[in-house]
Amino acid sequence: KTGRLEHAMDDLERALKMRPDWSDGLNNLGVVYQKLNRNDKALSLFQSVLNREPENFRVQNNIGVVYLKQGKTEEAEEYFNKAVSTNPSYSKARLNLGQLHHEKGFDDRALEELLKVVKEHPDDLEARQLLANVHISAGHFSEALRNISFVLEADPDNVSAWTSKAIMYQKTLDFPKALSSLDKAVALDPDNADTRIQCALFFESRNRIKEAVEELSSAVQKHPDNLGLLILYGEMLFKNGQYEEAKNVL
Repeated sequence: KTGRLEHAMDDLERALKMRPDWSDGLNNLGVVYQKLNRNDKALSLFQSVLNREPENFRVQNNIGVVYLKQGKTEEAEEYFNKAVSTNPSYSKARLNLGQLHHEKGFDDRALEELLKVVKEHPDDLEARQLLANVHISAGHFSEALRNISFVLEADPDNVSAWTSKAIMYQKTLDFPKALSSLDKAVALDPDNADTRIQCALFFESRNRIKEAVEELSSAVQKHPDNLGLLILYGEMLFKNGQYEEAKNVL
């Protein structure tokens, strides 16, 4: 994937040498830089386009994405709102705004944005999936299941949807269905860190700490730089009485 992005970067940089004022090219190059974690260069390009085209809602949204990656949530929200204000039908910005509200714990605001997206784009699976997650967080389990089912009918191999389904069943204390959904998610993508984390949390909820540790140990080998995974692994080691191992992880 990185190789493809770097190839795209080279192509765009060559094209921009011949057409330095090509706004779409600058925006696309900024997106590539953002995906390569060259966030300062991405911001510089996006701002150069916005200086000439202050109503470019795609660029406003992309600036918000970079700020969100940098942990600057207030700045991210500002630019997502700018994009939505410029073009209320631009679903990507509403989706990002909904995700940000959800992460900040404002599920009512998240639902407001996501329901607008789904009303205008009922087949948007990403919006449906995020909407399901917000409904789970808010305790609206029937609505969550309705949206998860919609996603899985269109895309039966959607790992995120199976993982969300497991979380929902775990919250409703239907543990056999939760485990079945997790098994499906793992079978589809054995190396998915988020799914492995949910497996470990499931085992913890059933007081099967040893199995949670085994689950996380395998995941950490695949994702040694995933901080959230490492923290949870350390906590599970501590709960399992493996204090020295926990200290080494934490």
